[in-house]
Amino acid sequence: MSVALFAPLFLLAAAAFCDARWRVIPNGLTAALALGGLVWALATLGVSGAAGSLLAALAVFAGGAALFAAGVMGGGDVKLAAALTLWLSSAQLAPFLIVTSLAGGALGLSFALWRMGGALAGGAGARDAWTSAMRTSAPYGVAIAVGGALTLAAGA
Repeated sequence: MSVALFAPLFLLAAAAFCDARWRVIPNGLTAALALGGLVWALATLGVSGAAGSLLAALAVFAGGAALFAAGVMGGGDVKLAAALTLWLSSAQLAPFLIVTSLAGGALGLSFALWRMGGALAGGAGARDAWTSAMRTSAPYGVAIAVGGALTLAAGA
């Protein structure tokens, strides 16, 4: 793995920590990831490759914006995924989205089960516990960080 790829891994780890701890991904982390990704794309892929990465990031942002509008994804998560896309080649985009989706599903399921178990332990009935579990949101920035880190590590 290239030493230069430690920068996005560090920023992803910081974003995952912030999202898990405070449910906020600081804009400064996302901006640093995006700026670094743009420089990385220009240095490794050239102008035309960087333009392709920028278009892919815009597409990820547009798809994420639709998920945000539907209440499925947070705004910080959308920005983080789009910023990370600048670090990926076109061949890495689909694996990133797939791994991130799988990590997000596992994260969401574990949060729902944890919440449901807590509600049942607190004396709630099964129906109330299920309702409580379905209201649980997971810090999806963690899933994005996992998907990004695994994709970067595999493609380096």
